Amino acid sequence: MKTILSALFIFLLYSCSTPSATSSSEDRMVESEALLATPPTPTESNTQTVDSALKMIKTADISFESDNSLSAVQKVNELLKNLGGYTEQEDNSSSGSYQYTTLKCRVPAVKFEAFIDQLEGVPGKMTGKSIQRKDVTREYVETETSINAQKALLNRYVQLLAKATKMSDMLEIENKLSELKTTIDISENSFNTLKKQIRYSEVQIHITSANSEIVKPSFGKDLKNAFANGISIFKNLVLGLITLWPLWILAIIAIVFFRNYRQKQKAKKQL
Repeated sequence: MKTILSALFIFLLYSCSTPSATSSSEDRMVESEALLATPPTPTESNTQTVDSALKMIKTADISFESDNSLSAVQKVNELLKNLGGYTEQEDNSSSGSYQYTTLKCRVPAVKFEAFIDQLEGVPGKMTGKSIQRKDVTREYVETETSINAQKALLNRYVQLLAKATKMSDMLEIENKLSELKTTIDISENSFNTLKKQIRYSEVQIHITSANSEIVKPSFGKDLKNAFANGISIFKNLVLGLITLWPLWILAIIAIVFFRNYRQKQKAKKQL
């Protein structure tokens, strides 16, 4: 009797434990599929602190007239070096008797005002000055918040990939990771550009000067040019007259005909 009761007890234990294990396995599969169907969202514990201090982009556009553009450029570069700035781009062109130089300068934002004031010492006359200040705090905060959220989401997908057991789940998660990495790279490039514009202010400097390569001709050269121009005019006149040879022939024929007509008229009157 004890043997029968023991066997019955063991059978009941086995019957109860088997469904439980099956149920646990099914729960894990359902949980995995639910996580893939709904992308994970970052929580407060895995997001970074966002810098919400005031962010400004400062720019300026300055124009000069100078007798010596080379000296003016050298002075600008000297000021930049002393303030920790640099020339990002330099363009030179000329038109007629004038030479134009444009400098695209970068100076630390904290020294922006000092640089503008010191430009008064550049050789020449300042003919124009325009200064702009743009508040980009909101754009900065939103971009940084977005990047932090994307990185947190990336970490959650990495965790899901480590737990995935089905090949289809793995492929789907890897595609999500690839798309998310591309989005993060683009966002970070834009954010780095924004941070550079905040840290280093842009100053455009335009310098206009007389073209030193243009030398006024001497009297002797003017005289020589006058003779050369006169010969050129005479040659063109002769060629022009020769070009009109059909008209000259017609004119000669007309003169001969007119003279003959006059002579005949005189002869008739004498008769």
